[in-house]
Amino acid sequence: MEAQLTRSRIFLLSRIRVALILVFSLWIMEPLSGQDRYADARGRMVKQQLSDRGIKDKATLAAMKKVKRHLFCACCSNEP
Repeated sequence: MEAQLTRSRIFLLSRIRVALILVFSLWIMEPLSGQDRYADARGRMVKQQLSDRGIKDKATLAAMKKVKRHLFCACCSNEP
């Protein structure tokens, strides 16, 4: 009986782990619509802070537009 209870707990914990991984993955991923609500803000930042100050390298500007820095910001870490 105790072995059965242990197997049930292991099964339950594995299901909880899978559910948490799924929720975390969905939280980090973009909305299913593919929209990025920070894309416009990044574009403005690149223009105002980089392009207007003389940075012209297209690869640098493209990378700065693409990197989702809000995911690394403590103040925004609870936002999707």
